[in-house]
Amino acid sequence: MRSEDIVRLLENGGDVMMSKIITKEIKDHQDLATELKKNYDKYAGKVPILNRPYVDKAKISVNKKLANDFRGDIVDQINGFVLGESISVMYPDDNGQKLITDFNSLNSIDALNTELGEYMLSCGQAGRLLYVEAGTGEVRAVNLKPWEVIYIFNASGDRIDYALIYYAYTIVNTDTGKETKTIKVEWYDKENVTYFIKQGGSYVKEKGEVYENSELKEIVNPQPHFFDGVPIVKFIPNSREQTAFAKVEQLIDGYDEGLSDWLNEVIEFRNAYLKATGAEIDEDERKKARRTGIFNLPDKDCDVDFITKTLNPEYVENLLQIIDNNIYKFSKTVNMTSEKFVAGGAESGESRKWRMLTFVFLGIVIERYFTKCLKEQYRLVISVLNRGVKKINYLDITYEFTRKLPVDLLYSAKVVTELWGKLPKKIIYSLLPFIDNPQDVVDQLEEEENEIDLDKIELLKQKFDQQKNE
Repeated sequence: MRSEDIVRLLENGGDVMMSKIITKEIKDHQDLATELKKNYDKYAGKVPILNRPYVDKAKISVNKKLANDFRGDIVDQINGFVLGESISVMYPDDNGQKLITDFNSLNSIDALNTELGEYMLSCGQAGRLLYVEAGTGEVRAVNLKPWEVIYIFNASGDRIDYALIYYAYTIVNTDTGKETKTIKVEWYDKENVTYFIKQGGSYVKEKGEVYENSELKEIVNPQPHFFDGVPIVKFIPNSREQTAFAKVEQLIDGYDEGLSDWLNEVIEFRNAYLKATGAEIDEDERKKARRTGIFNLPDKDCDVDFITKTLNPEYVENLLQIIDNNIYKFSKTVNMTSEKFVAGGAESGESRKWRMLTFVFLGIVIERYFTKCLKEQYRLVISVLNRGVKKINYLDITYEFTRKLPVDLLYSAKVVTELWGKLPKKIIYSLLPFIDNPQDVVDQLEEEENEIDLDKIELLKQKFDQQKNE
């Protein structure tokens, strides 16, 4: 439902219509919520192979379920690459910088970003709620579970006009101690937050009392949130809101199934068939033989042995290796256990860097979307901070991400040697990956050369004075 539709409905229906809107939004959101929760669970290790049933439990006693954590590796790798280092959030004057630094420090923003990155990359979206802390007036931030948030955009889809958070809630009767499980909803518009509780089939405004600063006070509902707009920011990794492992789901499941089946063959020895000559082995006798390891044959002319089928381990290994390579190739991530990336391997750091090019491009895309979301976050934060005397402009904030890539220092040294004397020193130093400001290096070297010259002059002066005295 678009925000324009909600406005028209609320103008005509009041609280009754509000309950119907919430009911419809939550119902319509259930399929997406289930998918988001399922994706996060797969990242956390609850993968399809673990739920695989026996093909025929009466005949097969082994059903190994080997879960290979490709999803976790993909998400954690991208998250560490893009958000592993602190994001530098900079403002051109000291006053604005202090406000931003204090907000980041108060909310442990680096840890919040890491957690949010896990949600965003494993679910395809993530939410962050901003609120003003009662009593202190400080702006706080908390990450939301993606499957518990509904965003309602305007017609153009570029602005959140409404948002609601819904979650399981327990009401305790203070007289009887009886607990009642229900659903609580926090409904946000551009000015207020309204709290609803599900009672029966309807959502009604929450009433009651709460402790605030050791005093029992009646719940204010709705209450202002003090931000210039809905204080919930939706973070996405790409325009399609796809998970980091969306394109390789079938490959991952196929790898789990293939490896599990191979282990089943080894343990169960299912690559062999029983052959009985001169006797008929019924089901009871077969089960008894499985339990005891002994076949009772009727006479000496009877015989039991196995017909085996030969499976080439190299075939299985090669097949799994192909799947493994494709998982990292199509997720645009890096198999760090590959011989191409092992430290001291045959390939140089420069070669490894070129192999990581698609991974770098992926990081750039995620960085751009994350920056866009950060701009909205700090716009909301500053709308509260600007209630003080000093005004700061959120558009003046700059964001700098730090991403680490393999560096081949020997290769860099060769480049410098080849170009020395052919290009200005500043340009040559700019080619070195570990130098951030080439001009600083030039200036520092000139200072050191001047110090050496002064030392030489002092030594010559001392030698001259000594000869003169002699």
